[in-house]
Amino acid sequence: MLYWIKIEEDCSTENEVAVSSWIYEEFKKVNNLQHGLLKESCVINSENRLLNTGTKDDPFRIKVSTNIYKALYFIDDIVYQMQTDGRTLKVGPLSGMTVFKPHKAGNSRVKQYEKVGGVFIVFKPKTMNWDTKTVEGYVYHANQGKWIHTTVPFPEVIYRRGARFREDVVQRYRKLGGTIFNSKPLFKGEVDQLLLKQHLAKENIIDFRPVTSEEDVFEMLDEHHEVVMKPRVGGKGRRILFISKVSPEAFEVYDYSKSKTAGKLLLTLQQLSHLLTQKKVIRGRYIVQKKLRLREHNGSPYDIRVHMQKNNNDWVCNGIECRVASSGEYVTNLAKDGIALPLRKVLEGSRKERKKAKRAIIAFAKTMANALDQAFSNECFADIGMDIAMDEEGKLWFIEANGLPLFNGFKRISKKAYRRIAAQPLLYATQKQGFQVMGK
Repeated sequence: MLYWIKIEEDCSTENEVAVSSWIYEEFKKVNNLQHGLLKESCVINSENRLLNTGTKDDPFRIKVSTNIYKALYFIDDIVYQMQTDGRTLKVGPLSGMTVFKPHKAGNSRVKQYEKVGGVFIVFKPKTMNWDTKTVEGYVYHANQGKWIHTTVPFPEVIYRRGARFREDVVQRYRKLGGTIFNSKPLFKGEVDQLLLKQHLAKENIIDFRPVTSEEDVFEMLDEHHEVVMKPRVGGKGRRILFISKVSPEAFEVYDYSKSKTAGKLLLTLQQLSHLLTQKKVIRGRYIVQKKLRLREHNGSPYDIRVHMQKNNNDWVCNGIECRVASSGEYVTNLAKDGIALPLRKVLEGSRKERKKAKRAIIAFAKTMANALDQAFSNECFADIGMDIAMDEEGKLWFIEANGLPLFNGFKRISKKAYRRIAAQPLLYATQKQGFQVMGK
């Protein structure tokens, strides 16, 4: 049985936990109290005065001795959930999110906090203390309506939005019983190569190869005449090159290295070779990919960002935006002056045809997300920006999967979708810990 509670510090020096006499029989055999990834041994006592109903609006009052209260870093006036896990009384949820910047990064994430309660902390990985198994950061305190700077136990679930964790840190954290969402960086080329092994995905992977020499680029140009060069690591359309073979000795290049709009160049074979050397693209940092003929909206190419998120371990689509390149450009990223539009404004055809196309896009994104789970079976992905291309024939292609997806474009096209995307990782983290999401 799951209950909502508030924890009060009791002056007792014994490791005692006092619960309402109404629920004492259910918990009397408990001998451990857990908060996040910390546990303390305890003895359960009954107290007749703690008479509440255990609902969110009328939570049980649980008295905890000072020793345990301080050892488990409980926070005054927070509404928690409580459940048993064997002979352990588990209090939570305790979820965390890594950030590059302070607590403001979490503001959009706590709009549905009242559905889960517990502790949500945003922090930088460097504040993790492996000796005490605690982390320092900013916790959202709903009753005070603000973020408070404090220390709490290691969260049971961490949602990675900041710098990535070293693999040894991930493994060490997992051994403690923790889960890290999106711990694996998704590099271009590496993901494609793994997806090629998945039967459901391989027919929709754009022809590509890692760039280890100039020959890789020129062979792809000989085969496809038009290619895209992308850095394996990075986003926002930075450092992308579009290259078209005009003749055996002439090449048109759109270079997005330095500005929002492309630097347009017409180069000889020798000049292109020099450019590739200058940009260090032959050191394994880039992939070269066939350039697709994308569907267009008002004469500009567009691609589709499908925001896939986990809910009860199933992938669901929580938003779709079409990113349309600015006039005369190829790159669709909003950081390169692309425009975000709702899918309905971009798809052509009757209403019935548009609905059918939308269903196909969502089904495709879900197939690719499931393929990612299979390809990275040891990872726990919770939030993926799935970038999809639709070519002139209407075929869908996998562009890339973004494990740190931005979703500001949804502010312009659907604030409801924006709020849903922002909140879902916190809700899923609650589910992963075995606690309840109200209103679901």
